[in-house]
Amino acid sequence: MFIDAFMLDEPTADFGVGNTSRQQNESAEVAARSFAGLPVEVSRWDVLTLVKKLQRELGLTSTQVAHLEFLVGYTRDQDWQGGSNPIVYLTVSATANKRAICERQVLNIERALNRAGLVCWHDSGNLRRFGHRSADGELVQAFGVNLAPLAASYERLYCMAQELEQRARVWKQQKTTLLLHKRVLKEQLTLHPEHPAAGEAQKLLTSLPRRIEARLTITQLLQWSKQMLQLIAEFQETSEQASADQNEQEQVSESDTQISSSQKKTSGYIMVRQFDALVRANDMNRQQQEWHWFRQSMRNQDLTPFASAC
Repeated sequence: MFIDAFMLDEPTADFGVGNTSRQQNESAEVAARSFAGLPVEVSRWDVLTLVKKLQRELGLTSTQVAHLEFLVGYTRDQDWQGGSNPIVYLTVSATANKRAICERQVLNIERALNRAGLVCWHDSGNLRRFGHRSADGELVQAFGVNLAPLAASYERLYCMAQELEQRARVWKQQKTTLLLHKRVLKEQLTLHPEHPAAGEAQKLLTSLPRRIEARLTITQLLQWSKQMLQLIAEFQETSEQASADQNEQEQVSESDTQISSSQKKTSGYIMVRQFDALVRANDMNRQQQEWHWFRQSMRNQDLTPFASAC
């Protein structure tokens, strides 16, 4: 996740001779001359923390960052306020002894920090480094490594850090999306191995790295996700078409079942009605037969006594 950061101008002026020769970064010099202190509620360690976060983007090594931390630690909070300058007046030999490195390495590291626009030099006439403080700890006079460019870079470093965090969030979200698409594509490939896009899907899955590492760019992750989405859409389109055909067949089958059931119900109803009519006809015949028998029996009876009585 590389960020195109604005870097200060390349050094243009040569100073010193021999082992102490160096190129001065003029932009760092301008930042040092215009130094007015750190913003309110911002400490020197806050600026150093930003440098550590942006080490890769600034093109610094861990050794160079550690040396910068050593220099920051040799200053005081009051040196970073307006009207003062955070100058480390420790000699090169003393710095080398305390850092357990050689003097040439000290100078090489300082040059690298200067090229990054984080330090410059406040030199005496003979390039010696010395200084002293007042009773209350304020710098009265100091010649050596000036950290004012580091303080002047706070806003630039802060914006770079914010952009880096934003890119990290986007990268993480895109990684999660890519892994989700990969899982869905694998499932579609398992369910539809004979699909026309199965070969292309298998080829894409095989080309993906086993692990999504930070070295992969957001653009690469987006490209893979787009390819997988296209293949997933093809699988789903075929699946939806097959589902629609199946639903249509089920509807036709269900309609045939309903018609057959209706026909069965209608024929059964007719049979019941016919049976009821037959039973009623039988009942009427039996009643007529019984009535005929009753009338016949009444005629055969002797009704003379009833007639005499009348």
